[in-house]
Amino acid sequence: MENKKSYFLTTKNIHKRIPTLHILTSEDHVECITSSKIFLKYFMNNYKILSPFYYDTPLSNHIATELIEYLSGDRDVFTLPFTIRGTPFQQNVYQTLQAQVTYGQTISYKNLALLAGYPKAARAVGTAMKINPLPFIIPCHRVIRSNGNPGEYAMGASIKYFLLSLEKNFIPNSLH
Repeated sequence: MENKKSYFLTTKNIHKRIPTLHILTSEDHVECITSSKIFLKYFMNNYKILSPFYYDTPLSNHIATELIEYLSGDRDVFTLPFTIRGTPFQQNVYQTLQAQVTYGQTISYKNLALLAGYPKAARAVGTAMKINPLPFIIPCHRVIRSNGNPGEYAMGASIKYFLLSLEKNFIPNSLH
């Protein structure tokens, strides 16, 4: 059965270093931001979002504006409403990350697992970061390996380096 809410899908080019983003919103919340059509299809199938309308909305334009501000160094907190989707474990990890690891900070997968109340779940935290439907808003780029290496990122390592350097808190190990 299809979800009764209306959903809207748009694509945005917001920065030369960031791939084209697909932004999925409901009438009142940001639902998913991704550069991957495959992930977008997975997300929509998983949450039974079958027929989004394909056009810009004030909310999709607002998130694009906030993303541009963030990538320009003029914003460190996102203000618009969003929906955190995932399993209860994933939602807990996303909420912990979003609330506890602020702009310019990093945390290891292991320490995020501890902070979220799952001391033996560092790998599961890594998996949750890989399928985070709201990168930037739930700042999975701030989660790094215990040895200081950045680790994986769904949009690619170069973008993770870019975002961490944008927040002025990351120097790759090769520069130490």
